[in-house]
Amino acid sequence: MTIWKVTVPAMKASAEPKTIKVSLSIDGETVHERVVENVVVGDVWYVAGAQDIKMKKEEYGVPIKAPIRIMARMAKGVKSPRERPYSVATSTTPAPGNRFASYWGEAEREDAFAAKLAKAIHEKTGKPVGIIYMDSSGNELKHWMDVPTLANAPSLKADYEDIAAITPGTPFYKKNAERYIDAWKTYWGEYIPEMIATKSVPDGAAWGSYPQFSGSVETDATSVYNCLLACFRRTQVKGMIFMTEKSMVMNHDGAHLAGEMSALANGWKRLFKSEQDPHFIYTIPSKALAARISKPADIRGYSASYELSAWSVNECVEGLIHTVIETAY
Repeated sequence: MTIWKVTVPAMKASAEPKTIKVSLSIDGETVHERVVENVVVGDVWYVAGAQDIKMKKEEYGVPIKAPIRIMARMAKGVKSPRERPYSVATSTTPAPGNRFASYWGEAEREDAFAAKLAKAIHEKTGKPVGIIYMDSSGNELKHWMDVPTLANAPSLKADYEDIAAITPGTPFYKKNAERYIDAWKTYWGEYIPEMIATKSVPDGAAWGSYPQFSGSVETDATSVYNCLLACFRRTQVKGMIFMTEKSMVMNHDGAHLAGEMSALANGWKRLFKSEQDPHFIYTIPSKALAARISKPADIRGYSASYELSAWSVNECVEGLIHTVIETAY
């Protein structure tokens, strides 16, 4: 399989629609062509949201003609045991017939927070605004991380070691590979000779057995990242917004959040692309909600937080949007 990419030169923000045309030629003959129409250039934000924000369109008041677009999460299965590097989808049906893939479009009711955020940014800057809104509830912070990010969160050491054993480039993968090689040496040096000598299978299995590279992975860490983040690797964004849920602190009353949020923020800054350091803005529960909570101290570059006084996400909409505007603009 050949993997290729096209790099488009940087362009100034503009609501004037543009057309991107990419073609592949072999010996002067066009063999493949892609055309993307009605493209506008502006600020893009990645938002990890929650599903319980419900507003009517008249409540968030997005002008129909405003250059605002939302890419909402359409995938039904938001967890995946392996990375989905090319599409936020749960189906391999090609576009436009794929109902479970994500596309840029107008906001729907479920995307109310994203639409209201986009409207506020547009009113402040006059630029087109795009919000990649990947909503998923009931997760832990570890679900939103890739493997290298897990390694930087001390409280997630066990999860990292478990999944790193099958991830090339990690010390645990190397150790697992060495074990696998030793197992094959034992197989040919002891197992097979005994089978030949006794004319029976040493372990009593009907057809014998042979070494396996690894056991099953027990953790489901990285599973949301695999579905909702991996496909946006190297996407150029203005910033990222992360909404903390009760499920992310309930098992430890907030004691692990500072370290895990720092790891997640730095991992996302590595994942996304930006001309400057992208902003990372997140919500954090008050001590009334999580008594052992402390604020992350190791986030690199631009970051800001908005304190939650209640777990109802609707309660934080206005304050969080104000934090975004004041911090990034």
